[in-house]
Amino acid sequence: MAVRKQYNKRGQITSYLADFMVKGERYRQYFSSEKEANQWEDDSRGRLKYGLEIEGVKTVTKALGTNMTVREMFDLVLERKWKGLPNYENGFSHSKMFENAFGHNFRIANITTIMIDDFVEDCRHSGNAPATIKLKLASLSTAMNYCVERDYLLKKPTFPKIKVKNERLVFFSKEEEIEILSYLEEKGEDYFTDFFSWQVDTGCRPIEARHIQPHHVRKDTQLGYVVDLFHTKNGEQRTVPLTRRALLAYKNNQHKEYLWDYWTKERIRAVWDKVREHMGRSSDKNFVFYLTRHTCASRIIQATGSIPLVQQMLGHKTIDQSLRYAKLAPHNLRQALCALDNALELPDKNVTNMSEYTDNSVNKKEGEKTA
Repeated sequence: MAVRKQYNKRGQITSYLADFMVKGERYRQYFSSEKEANQWEDDSRGRLKYGLEIEGVKTVTKALGTNMTVREMFDLVLERKWKGLPNYENGFSHSKMFENAFGHNFRIANITTIMIDDFVEDCRHSGNAPATIKLKLASLSTAMNYCVERDYLLKKPTFPKIKVKNERLVFFSKEEEIEILSYLEEKGEDYFTDFFSWQVDTGCRPIEARHIQPHHVRKDTQLGYVVDLFHTKNGEQRTVPLTRRALLAYKNNQHKEYLWDYWTKERIRAVWDKVREHMGRSSDKNFVFYLTRHTCASRIIQATGSIPLVQQMLGHKTIDQSLRYAKLAPHNLRQALCALDNALELPDKNVTNMSEYTDNSVNKKEGEKTA
């Protein structure tokens, strides 16, 4: 294996990992420079060739990986599974949480369900929402599954099921959107205005938007202008049609190498905190920039009633993720009622005639039973 660069969540190189295997035994060591890492690997291979020991080496046995530590597990998964994916930053952040919770040198084979329960309780006491806790456990579960599949771990412990309440959906009203855009215009935040409008009209995740380049926008023969998203959360490319407003936002910024890569989490927060203060929502934890995505979904479902369309537009991996918006489309029930009523009126002798379902109770005398 080649020497690999190790990155922090900001994409900065923190160290170099020398990692190689000899006769089923894996040897790994971190260094501050690539030159030192390569030198160590060459020296180590030479010592092993002549049966000499290597002092201070980190090894991972192939057979069931009984010596693999929490840090070694996440180093492996971050490099081989999550690297280059949108969830890399979350995975990196969560790995440090589990290293602190269990100890970075703690063997993954010794992690128990009780330890995971304790981690969940600590998260709750820290004020984490159920959805946040569930996301953290998903990172640990994914990492352990990866190790089980490759015989680094015999089996993973049972994970507690975290119930996420189907809370009230929050999205921007038209009036709120107009007020936000007016404030941004007043403050001269033209670039953020374009970004905000783009996000509302496309439903992109912020991290997806940051990877869009001008040539990803093209003209489709049927849909008009669309954007092809290649860097998505689930790794599957999707195409999103552009509204007139989204197209204008694109044209205002098409000279940039990336349309929206300037808008990191920190820069979004800096502007959004001002928006929250202006709107009198500074203490409202639900009034977040990510509501642009929920707003897009809510408008699609209220206009069309189509759950699959929401799934396609927003790139949900499963239909269950889109079903949360179903409550916003009460006219679906009306459509169902009309469909059933129409079926009763079909000219088919096998279908019961509607006249048999008329309310005859008003014609019954007192004391008579209604069949």
